[in-house]
Amino acid sequence: MIEELKKLNLPKVFQDIWSSSVPSILCSRFDSPARMAEMLEQHPDGFSESGQLVPLWEINGHTLIGYLKSDRQFIEWFYEDGPEEYKVISDTYKGVQGYIFRSFLYSKKNDELKELAKIFELNDIESLIRFKNTNENWEDDIIKYMECSA
Repeated sequence: MIEELKKLNLPKVFQDIWSSSVPSILCSRFDSPARMAEMLEQHPDGFSESGQLVPLWEINGHTLIGYLKSDRQFIEWFYEDGPEEYKVISDTYKGVQGYIFRSFLYSKKNDELKELAKIFELNDIESLIRFKNTNENWEDDIIKYMECSA
């Protein structure tokens, strides 16, 4: 699966997540998806497109964030929703950065946000902080904002 991750040209942190060697600042929000990937190999009917899914990380043992190669989309899949139901996060990694940083903007201080920006290769954390501070609907708009920023 590491080779699949490399093909996606994502930051190295996603390989680190797979090997459960994430920086401490990420805490338990980015669990290795290896266990679920193994279960899907054994039971491909567990997710409707398991053969096309590149798992990126797991959240609290009940949600998987991944990339669907066939649709070229990043998705969020809640296990209890069944094999057919998933939510599209974005078509781009920039949109995924918005998804990731939506929670970080609540819980992290500016110096921590800068460290996280390096880890996830977010080049302009300052403009994202400004966006949050000047847009009352920033939570709803952050993914679109990131997708449109160059």
